[in-house]
Amino acid sequence: EKVLATSVSEWLDKGNHKNNAFGALLEDGLTGQASFVDDTGTVYLASIAEVAKLKWHVVVMVPQQELFTSLLDDISSVVLNLSLLTLLLLLTCYIAAKRLTRPLETLESGILAFGQGKTQQLVIPKGAISEIVTLSETFNKMADLLAQREQAILDSRGNRFARLIDGMSDKSFYCSLDPDGQLAQVSEGVTKVLGIPPELLKRKYQRLFSANPLNEKNWEYTDLALKGQNVPSHQVELIDSKGQSRRLDVFMQPLVSDTGELMSVEMLFTDVTEQFSAAAWSSAVLEAAPEAMLIVDQSGQIVFSNSRCQQLFGYDAKAMLGLQIEALLPEDLRSPHAKERLQFLREGRDRPMANARHVRALKSDGDEFVAEIALSILPSDFDGRRQVAASIRDMTQKIAVEQKIRDSEVRFRGLVTNLPGAVYRTRIGEEWVMEYVSD
Repeated sequence: EKVLATSVSEWLDKGNHKNNAFGALLEDGLTGQASFVDDTGTVYLASIAEVAKLKWHVVVMVPQQELFTSLLDDISSVVLNLSLLTLLLLLTCYIAAKRLTRPLETLESGILAFGQGKTQQLVIPKGAISEIVTLSETFNKMADLLAQREQAILDSRGNRFARLIDGMSDKSFYCSLDPDGQLAQVSEGVTKVLGIPPELLKRKYQRLFSANPLNEKNWEYTDLALKGQNVPSHQVELIDSKGQSRRLDVFMQPLVSDTGELMSVEMLFTDVTEQFSAAAWSSAVLEAAPEAMLIVDQSGQIVFSNSRCQQLFGYDAKAMLGLQIEALLPEDLRSPHAKERLQFLREGRDRPMANARHVRALKSDGDEFVAEIALSILPSDFDGRRQVAASIRDMTQKIAVEQKIRDSEVRFRGLVTNLPGAVYRTRIGEEWVMEYVSD
């Protein structure tokens, strides 16, 4: 309204040099663009155009600040839109890259784990591209073929070993445990030993063990072997087809791959029932002997003693087994006895009770006594070591009685010497033997 109500000269300050360009355009009737400042100091941007048919000059003007503000808003909007578009593009690229690289990483880690024996199959990632799925499936097929070939090799070797064991002895059979602890293979020899077929042993393996506490150690050793650890040979007690207990020696060995993966646990069972029964019978006979008995191996270590021997020397059974035979002798006799023991083994001749020696012996409490000892060479044990059985008698009372007899003889002789006649003593039997005639 101000502009329409007034002339240009009234709202345009021509004295302001900033308005010179705009004023020139108006005065000369020219078209163009220029800026000017009104009387309030507001800067305008103006554009002058000519409407020829009407012979008008149209002036379009806008405050410079509003134009810049609008322009900045537009630029900000464009920049924001571009930023959002760029972020969306980056996110899209990241998701696409992850979809491609994650299956590749999973495939790589799976192949490494397979090479180290930690896995048998690759896990196919969800959402993987068709190429990755195809590659994983092909690799798994190859892994299956390798596993079948490896199992075939193991079975072939196991079968050869089983046939070898079965052909060597009627007292042994071979078994193989898989990494899960299940019987994977049993040789035909089990039929000769236990009277049952291999398939029955596979199904009833654990139930064939008796309630003997001896078997508890076997389960401990089995757990260790399944962890890849070596275990010592030991004995178990199984029930055969007739319901009889059979004592068996077990040799157990884990089979581990180069990468440390357990492949199987190989087991060799040997029937030692007869030897065990013979040993138990021999132990019972020695235990029932009326004299102290002990058995010493060729190194001088006590390997058996009966209860009378333990009572005589004052040791319990466990303590006796840990002793060297020289520990039962006084200190001054130990070194010479060790040499005599080696000499006795080299000669290999028994020393019966008729030729028994009297030896000073030492009890656990340090008391000494005189013992009469007879020695016998025993057959070699399973390891080829020689053993010696010793029968021991405590001669303390016998020596005391003999001393009393000798003392009585002296008194008797002193008595009859002073008698005024001849005195004799004879033993009455089929033949009368003169034992004494006085002077």
